Amino acid sequence: MDRFVYLLLCFIPAFLPAQSPEAIWGKRLSVSNPIFSFGKNLAIVDMDYDADGFLYAVGFNRATLLDGGSPVHGPYSGAQTGFVLKMDTDGEILWHRRLTMGVMKALDVEGGALYVAGDVASAEYGPLQLEADGTGTVTTIFANGYYDGFVARYSLAGELSWARTFGGADDDDVFEKGDRIEDLAVSSSGQVYITGSYFKQFRVAGELVFEETSDRGKTFFLAALDGAGALVWARDIKSPLPTDGGNAEGLHLAATAQGAAVAIAYSPGGLLINGEILLNDNGGGDRGALLAHYSTAGSLLWHRNLEPELGLMVPLGLGTASDGQIVVAFAHERQVLIDEAEELEYLQQEDGLLKTGLAAFNGSGQLLWAKSIFASDASISVHPDGDIFLGAAAFRTGVQLGNGIALDFPGDGAVSLWARFSKGGEALWAHRPGLLAAAPFSTNHFVLASLDKQLYAAANFNTTLDFGGNIILDNGYESPDFDAFYVVRIDDSNLNALPLATVQPLSVYPNPARGAVWADLPEGMALRLYRLDGQLVWAGQALAGHQRLEFGPQVPGLYFLKGQGQSGAYLQPLSLVR
Repeated sequence: MDRFVYLLLCFIPAFLPAQSPEAIWGKRLSVSNPIFSFGKNLAIVDMDYDADGFLYAVGFNRATLLDGGSPVHGPYSGAQTGFVLKMDTDGEILWHRRLTMGVMKALDVEGGALYVAGDVASAEYGPLQLEADGTGTVTTIFANGYYDGFVARYSLAGELSWARTFGGADDDDVFEKGDRIEDLAVSSSGQVYITGSYFKQFRVAGELVFEETSDRGKTFFLAALDGAGALVWARDIKSPLPTDGGNAEGLHLAATAQGAAVAIAYSPGGLLINGEILLNDNGGGDRGALLAHYSTAGSLLWHRNLEPELGLMVPLGLGTASDGQIVVAFAHERQVLIDEAEELEYLQQEDGLLKTGLAAFNGSGQLLWAKSIFASDASISVHPDGDIFLGAAAFRTGVQLGNGIALDFPGDGAVSLWARFSKGGEALWAHRPGLLAAAPFSTNHFVLASLDKQLYAAANFNTTLDFGGNIILDNGYESPDFDAFYVVRIDDSNLNALPLATVQPLSVYPNPARGAVWADLPEGMALRLYRLDGQLVWAGQALAGHQRLEFGPQVPGLYFLKGQGQSGAYLQPLSLVR
């Protein structure tokens, strides 16, 4: 067989057209009296599921919460109401509990219990009133200062077991400095990990744990609690700067077999770790991220520094697989250095906008792969077998996901996208809802993959969306000026049984070519140029028709030009000469 034809056949499986997963059900949550403030009327901030597949969600609403137009609970009162609810596998709400005047942050289901974490802001909102069961009984807790963190434990039937606050009294009301819990994770043994930041003092049950004499607003902490909410141990990492230039906060947690992994955001002032100063010194980056792994006893096992070339970096999510692999997602503007040695693989050309980085490490902290997806406002969920599910917003006309998979988007607004990646970081599929009206907008994305790889996807939206499977949702208002919240359940198990699709040729000339070709394209498509070894050397978008493609200077040799359109995949061998 001709060598070139053989290589072409070897490339075809990697360039099959992306298939669409199937939506099983979808629901719209909205509020009775919305305000013009996208993402502020209501949101689900975290979800999890139990051993029977029931779904739990924590979030907030600013008016009466509506499920498909019907009130979920009784009359609403107050500026902001947190909630915890349970849904069955068909999306029906089984119970709902109010957590009035608190700021909801995280939820985890483990060992037959439901744990919720967030903030109590007594000075701003008043005390936190937690609905203890379905009878209207309320438990009230107060912050010691301006802001305190809280953790509450519920049974899976919605009965409150206990609630604890964490923080000190020396807060700064004027500059809104206090103690905050940003995330929690519960291990299979029942150890509860919490992370966030503290100001001046961090107290548990009135006992002083940490004290910081500087005036910096945020000092990172990680703490382990037992099943009753009592402190087991706590660790903090401080900055060498005494001002807000030395802020650091834990944003995301994941329980591991060895302990807990935590994603930390820190300011340019750096961090003091083991007596040494770790700095974000990669050019003009003004905020770095640190991935740290702690043992069950609180020992720092290893840490990895992620530095932006320019601008900020914010951890967006964290997940672990059963073999110990850890995946961290983060927002970034420019190229990122990992421990000043490795860079992200870019799937598109730099555009200076916020994008989502994904980096995978083994249990010992060795970097396995890292890449940048040109979408933002992202959430990830890592399945125990290592597959990674992504939900995000596209602020671009096209997003490349890798492995020959791409999505096209309208030029204006922000549209949801979902994708699944293998443990090795290869894109398996990507999908977005169909748009049936103008002015698309989506934010506050969240995804959760169940054990059977059903994907729960959620986000705010303001226009009619077609999720497939005859599931069409509108925002429930007469105007796109207000946003609702969708929750859909997506099944991609059917993708494994789909037949191989035909890869179509492209009309490209001249061939051989010198840096540029003319192409007669049957449809608009994403285009990518690969070397024979599979390395991507050029990517672009093109409209249908007679188009000129300029590849720039390339090493002479044989290449593959791959196209991805709505009708499928295209592949054309191409020879480039000087």
